[in-house]
Amino acid sequence: MIESNIDFCFKDKFTAFKFDETEYYKKYTNGIKEGKGVGFIAFSDKEIVFVEVKNCMGHEKENEYRIHAGNENSFDVEVSQKVNCTLACLTASQTFDEFNKPKCISSEFVRSFNCVVMPNCEISVILYLEGDFNMKTRNKKMIMSALQEKLKNHFKGWLNVQRVKVIDSTVENRYFDAKQM
Repeated sequence: MIESNIDFCFKDKFTAFKFDETEYYKKYTNGIKEGKGVGFIAFSDKEIVFVEVKNCMGHEKENEYRIHAGNENSFDVEVSQKVNCTLACLTASQTFDEFNKPKCISSEFVRSFNCVVMPNCEISVILYLEGDFNMKTRNKKMIMSALQEKLKNHFKGWLNVQRVKVIDSTVENRYFDAKQM
């Protein structure tokens, strides 16, 4: 699956789909002011992963203000809002009875929702951030670490997220392989 000029290949144990391109998501966000969703949802029997992709290669300067964790326009704030809206969308999709259920609600929506509400489901949030953001005072690893900590804090107390990661192409992960196109 391609997002932001990066080809993502999810590991075999996951079923993955481009959440923000589903028909139901597009209808749903029309009803929510500034409603947004994550790029991908991947799930297995006992785990769900929300993935947001930010490919800033060649556009680092205009995105520099977004790497400062905690400000209202930063990537951590945006990703947490997208996860929130994604969860709301998944939940809303399950409020219909069989006779009134919109045809655009896919089996992936149902299975994703079932995973989220399943006891002991592991929830992970991944921000995949590409770009050369090394600065005089902080290198990219420090920037990613600060964003990761702030992003974790957005979920404390209301969503049981086991893993929050901010990664790029230099970081191996258990969810997917990614290559720049």
